Order: sequence, then C-alpha cells, then structure tokens
Amino acid sequence: MDAKQIKVDGQTITLTLTEEQVKANGGKAVNLTFDAKNS
Repeated sequence: MDAKQIKVDGQTITLTLTEEQVKANGGKAVNLTFDAKNS
C-alpha cells in the first residue's frame, strides 16, 4: 500500500483504498501494523 493512501490525524488512522484494492480485497479483514513514534 502506498504511503499516500494512509492519513494520520491524532489517534485516527484513515486508509484510502483504490477501486482495484477494494475489488481485490472485498470482504477480507484488513490488518494494520504500525510503529508509534513519540513526538
């Protein structure tokens, strides 16, 4: 997934999928793994 598809706003993480990604992964669970940084 391209980093441009991920938006972080405070504690909210938004993933924007392309139409192709939705068609390829429709109905499947999305696993989100990230490293938290203290700023």
